[in-house]
Amino acid sequence: MNSKRPQRRSRRQSHSSQEKLQIVPFGSELEELFAGGSSGWLKIVGAAVTGPIVTILAFKRDLLKGQSPLLKDPFLFAIVLGASFLIGGLLGASLTLKDIVRDRMSQGQTVSLSMKLLFGWGIWSVLLVWTPMIIFLALVGSLLSI
Repeated sequence: MNSKRPQRRSRRQSHSSQEKLQIVPFGSELEELFAGGSSGWLKIVGAAVTGPIVTILAFKRDLLKGQSPLLKDPFLFAIVLGASFLIGGLLGASLTLKDIVRDRMSQGQTVSLSMKLLFGWGIWSVLLVWTPMIIFLALVGSLLSI
């Protein structure tokens, strides 16, 4: 009676995942880029270009609401766009390194301890390495701004 059929996603669940991809233009293409076996450099460039696109869309939304003080100062706007490009590229590089470390560990190849700590242990890497590092950097940044 209790057969083991694969569970199907409902239309509502499938529709919500498609909506999430539509937040970013070319979201499905970016999903394929990061899910597939694309080149590491292509992933980094894709992430670096996505940062300013998302930033511009956010500014456009705020401008339509009349809440965009950054658009009044072009120098500040350029700094924010440059920072979003840099942050996107760094996130793309991190995702690429994570994929490389995961592949090397699954094949039994040697991986340095620092790379294992940063990218090799999934959620434990986030909890034990990345979170304290972010807290420390935020503390140092706030102390330096005093």
